[in-house]
Amino acid sequence: GCKRLWAVGDRGTILESDDGGGSWNARKSGTTNDLRSIFGTSDGKRVWAFGIGGTILESNDSGEHWNARDSGTTNNIWRNFGTSDGRRVWAVGDRGTILEAPIQ
Repeated sequence: GCKRLWAVGDRGTILESDDGGGSWNARKSGTTNDLRSIFGTSDGKRVWAFGIGGTILESNDSGEHWNARDSGTTNNIWRNFGTSDGRRVWAVGDRGTILEAPIQ
């Protein structure tokens, strides 16, 4: 099975483990916004992170590089989920915020 794990936190923290949590590596997210959830495709190549102030970050190279995406909201985003192939991703946040993104 897949042993890659992700964790997010304050001030843009993104951590990745490729050995099931035995060791962790920091990734440069490019933001200082607090991040609150993270989701990746089953193959681990595409990853999205979500957080405070409507922050959405996307990586297409297994978390090596991150790009900010326009969420259309400044509401905090707390949780997300998606399909294992990454074609659909949903996120929920403050004030009834629900985001749905078809990903090409």
